[in-house]
Amino acid sequence: MGTVTIGSAVKAGTFFDPDWIAEAYWNLFTKHDQTEMVYQPNDAES
Repeated sequence: MGTVTIGSAVKAGTFFDPDWIAEAYWNLFTKHDQTEMVYQPNDAES
């Protein structure tokens, strides 16, 4: 179980495409290496 925080509006055809976000959720669920993640482009981390 975990939490994914999405760092922008969900919009098809962008980094925030629902299919890409679903993949992030799936990885969180199957890998069990994190309990939370912030879904945003790497250059947005500061």
